[in-house]
Amino acid sequence: MKILIPIDGTECSSDAAEQAVHFIKHYGAEATALYVVNTKLIRETSHQSEFFDTKTLHGILEKSIYEKGGEFLSEIKKLFAAEGVSVKTKIREGEPVDEIIDEAKELPATMIIMGSLKSGSRIALGSIADRVVREAYCPVMIISPKAKITDIKRLLVPVDGSKYSRKSAEFAVSIAKKTGAFVEVLHVVNDYAISYSSAIAGVSPEDREKLVESYKKDAGQKYVSEAQAVGKVAGLNLASNIRVGNPAEEIVKEAEEKKFDLIVIGSRGMGHVGRLLIGSVTGAVINLSSKPVLIVRS
Repeated sequence: MKILIPIDGTECSSDAAEQAVHFIKHYGAEATALYVVNTKLIRETSHQSEFFDTKTLHGILEKSIYEKGGEFLSEIKKLFAAEGVSVKTKIREGEPVDEIIDEAKELPATMIIMGSLKSGSRIALGSIADRVVREAYCPVMIISPKAKITDIKRLLVPVDGSKYSRKSAEFAVSIAKKTGAFVEVLHVVNDYAISYSSAIAGVSPEDREKLVESYKKDAGQKYVSEAQAVGKVAGLNLASNIRVGNPAEEIVKEAEEKKFDLIVIGSRGMGHVGRLLIGSVTGAVINLSSKPVLIVRS
C-alpha cells in the first residue's frame, strides 16, 4: 500500500501528518510526503511589486518557497523517524490540486491522507481538500484538527445500498483484513425525507410512523445485509446497526458513542440528497465529525 500525504506547511497539514503516521505505522504502508510550489500564486504575486521587476521577484519568491518546502518536508521526516516510520519526500511545481492528483497517479497511491481547513475544522467548497476528494481516483482520508489516531481498531461504514457504499464496505474490509479491525456497517433511515414525501402524498402521521418502521425493517436491513455479505466473502463477520434520523448527524453520533476510530464512507450515495458535490451527507460527516473520515469513490 502506498500513501500520499500533501504538506503545505500550515498547522492543519502538520496536524494531519502527525495523525497519519499512526495509521501508516499500523498499516505497514509506504509513505510519500508531497510539497507543491504554487507557481500560479508566485506569478500573481510577482506582478504586484513596485520595488522589483517581475522576473527578479519571481526568482526570489520561487527560491524562498522551495527552501520553505524543504524545511517543511524535513520536519515531516523527523516526525516519522520518531515513530520508526520511513517516508519519502518530494517537491513538485504547479497548481496544488493538479500536482497532488498527478503524483497520486504516478505512485500509484492507494490512499491520500490530508487535513481539512483549520477554520471550524470544515471542508469548504473549492478548497484544496474538497477538490482532491472530488477529483482523486483513489480514496482520500480527511483528518480534522480535532481528530486523534492512536490505533485503527474500530471502523464504521455507513451504507445505503448504492454501489458507492458497497465500494466503501470493500475498502473497509481490506483494512480490517490487514489490521484485524472491528467493522460495523450502519444504515440511517432518513425519517424526515420519508415523512416529507408521505405528507405530500397525503399519508396520515400514524401511517408515516409505520412507513419509517417498515423501511427500517425491510430496506434498511437489506442494505446492511448486503454490506455484511462483502465481509463474509473475505472471511469476516461485520456487525450492523440501523438508526433513524438525520443521516450525517446519526453517523457522527454512532461514531462517538461507540468510540470508532475511523469512518469509511462513499463519496456519493445516501439517497438522492447525497448526490451533490462530494455528497451532502459525506460533506456534513466530514464537517461534524471529530473522527478521521475516509472517502471512497466508486
